[in-house]
Amino acid sequence: MIWIISIWFNRGYSKNIKIKNLLKGISIGTVIILFIYALLPENLRFSRALILFGSISSLIITLFNRSVAHLINFLPHKFRRNKKIKIAIIGLQNEITRVKQIILNAQINTDTIESIAPSEETQSDYHIANLNQLNELIGIHKIDEIIFCAKNLPSNQIINTMFWLSDLNVNFKIAQPETFAIIGSNSIETAGELYTIEINLITKENNIRNKRVFDITLSTLLLTTSPLIFLFSKIPFKLINNSMNVLLGFKTWVGYSKKSNVSTNQLPKIKEGILTPLDLGSKKEISDSFIRHSNMVYAKNYTVLNDAKILLKGFKHIGR
Repeated sequence: MIWIISIWFNRGYSKNIKIKNLLKGISIGTVIILFIYALLPENLRFSRALILFGSISSLIITLFNRSVAHLINFLPHKFRRNKKIKIAIIGLQNEITRVKQIILNAQINTDTIESIAPSEETQSDYHIANLNQLNELIGIHKIDEIIFCAKNLPSNQIINTMFWLSDLNVNFKIAQPETFAIIGSNSIETAGELYTIEINLITKENNIRNKRVFDITLSTLLLTTSPLIFLFSKIPFKLINNSMNVLLGFKTWVGYSKKSNVSTNQLPKIKEGILTPLDLGSKKEISDSFIRHSNMVYAKNYTVLNDAKILLKGFKHIGR
C-alpha cells in the first residue's frame, strides 16, 4: 500500500506514462518502508532483503503492466517520452510567425503547428480555422498544446476559452507580445518552458488529485479531533456533517462563491465548496464582478497552498 500510494502521489498512474515518476514513487516508498522498519521492535523485524526484493518486484510489475497498457489501443495510458507535440497558435499572422520562430529556435520536438484566427472576421488564407472552430479542430488534429497570442486576444477571451476547453486533455500557454526569451526553470527541451505565463487550471490531473488528497486529509483530521473543535466552532454538528460530505466526495472544502447568484457555468466544474476564495478577505460588501474575478483566479491558478490559506483564514466558518 505504501508503494502504491507513493507511486500515485508521484503521478505514476497518469495517462502519460513516465518511467521517472515510477522510479521516484517506488524509491520514496522504499525509504518510508525502511524508516518504519527501523522503528519496529527487533522481534517484529523481518529480513531487509525482502524490502529490496519487494522494491525491485514493484518496479518490474509496474513497468510490465504499463507496457501492456501501452500496447492495447483502446487504453489511454501510453509512454510519451519522445512524443512530438501538436501545437495550435491563436493570433494574427505576424504574431503567429513570431511565436513559431521562438518554437523553432528552442528546437521543440513538434509534429505540426497550426494557425488559428481569433475570430471569423480576422480569418485569412493563412489560418486553417478560427477560434469558434477550436473544439472541433482539437478533436480532428489531436492538438496537445494551445498558445494564445496576448497581443491579438483580450485577456478575458483567453481565460474564457481556457475554461471552455478545460475538460479536454490540452495544455494552455500565453505568448506575451515582444518577448523573445525562453523562460522556464527546468529545460528548454520541453514545450512547457517556452512562454512567460503558465496556466495551472484546477482541472489538471495533478491538481484534481492534490485537491482530493487535501480534502480527505483535512476531513479525517477534523473528525478525529472534533471533540476539541467543538469548543471553538459555533455549529459543531454541521462541522461533522461537512466533514463527512467532503470525505465521501459530495463536497469540497474550498469551492466557488455563489453569492448574489453569480454564475459559475463558464468555470471548470468542481464540487460545491464549504469555504470560498472570498473567505481570504474581510469585506462584507462585495460586488458581483469581484466575486466572478475571485472565482476565475482561483480556478486559473490553483494550488493546494491556496486551499490551505483559505482554510486558515476562514477556519471559523468551516461549520457553516
